[in-house]
Amino acid sequence: ASISLRTAPIRRPSQVPSPILDASRQARPWATSPRDAPRNGPATRPGKPKKTPDPVNGVIVKDPKTGEPTGVLKETAQDLVRKHLPEVTRDDRLRALRNAMAEAHRFGITSVQNASGSADEFELYDELRKARELKVRVYSAVSAGADLDETRVAELEALRAKYPDDPLFKVGAVKLMGDGVIEAHTAAMLAPYANRPETSGTPNSTDEALRRAVTLLDARGWQVMIHAIGDGAIRQALDAFEAAAKVNPAPPRGRRHRVEHIETVDPADIPRFGTLGVIAAMQPFHANPSPNQIDVWAANIGPERASRGWAYASIAKAGGRLAFGSDWPVVTIDPRLGLNMAVNRTTPEGTPEGGWYPKERVALARALEAYTSGAAYASFDEQRKGRIAPGMLADLVVLS
Repeated sequence: ASISLRTAPIRRPSQVPSPILDASRQARPWATSPRDAPRNGPATRPGKPKKTPDPVNGVIVKDPKTGEPTGVLKETAQDLVRKHLPEVTRDDRLRALRNAMAEAHRFGITSVQNASGSADEFELYDELRKARELKVRVYSAVSAGADLDETRVAELEALRAKYPDDPLFKVGAVKLMGDGVIEAHTAAMLAPYANRPETSGTPNSTDEALRRAVTLLDARGWQVMIHAIGDGAIRQALDAFEAAAKVNPAPPRGRRHRVEHIETVDPADIPRFGTLGVIAAMQPFHANPSPNQIDVWAANIGPERASRGWAYASIAKAGGRLAFGSDWPVVTIDPRLGLNMAVNRTTPEGTPEGGWYPKERVALARALEAYTSGAAYASFDEQRKGRIAPGMLADLVVLS
């Protein structure tokens, strides 16, 4: 199960009393998997929970009065209970993959980009490809940490060599995590949170460590994708890409590094996407201005930074390339909802009238381009898909 803090019509997980969650699952241990996962009962209370320290880049949310865990684990704190979860079998993964392909087809999607893959997952994609059962085109990244060394890079290179450029499935990027999420006050900001002035969020690595990792991967010709939601993490990512370009020659296929999400960006960094050739990989429906979005996301950072939310129009006007996607399963995979948000900046029901910060609306043609040819460029596939033209793949969808 997954709870989206932006769209679920319930209170935030941290606001749901643990007894209610316990009762809803008959007090059996259970877990969901949003960015900040609520867990219940014994799964979050092994040993002496009050004394359990927060892990690096993670938070065990505790009741301020009692010190007891609320059941919400932020970022890396989720690893404390993952080892207790039932093992996902190979058959489970294959079934999930087939279901995911059917869901993609239901919404007319023929290509996907997976931002965090593993060797085990790649074997499943390859198995389906060889059996002619892979029904969507997949470009995948490999997950890594900023502390990667030559041994880890060699492992990554072996995966890239095993799954080279191919119209159906290939591996060509490395995904690094720059920060957390604004809703949980873990996205790295340049200034403190409006309603939590004691914190500016949690960058996942130091400037030096991220620059070293990006420079190492850039030198080997990898595309680097950095999850960066807060304006502080976005600047850190752009600084790392700029530093790598200064010391490494451009690889034969060119640089197409990406910043993923870009939920609120400092004005000084908007033109840097175009200047550095960094792709702005964004998910328009994350900006859906539902009550949860306005009450939680905007309240956490305040009106000034909220006004710079999902600034895809400003980035495009400043010469930056856009690549739109969904971030499914965090939110729906339906691209029509993303198109509505990009073009109108309203909920599917049309609120607020005139759009939420309407200066960031883009024309329908621009939004379609970001979902099609822009996404194809972001995966080094513009020579085969993303446009209707002679010689291109005939991945056509009719909307009615």
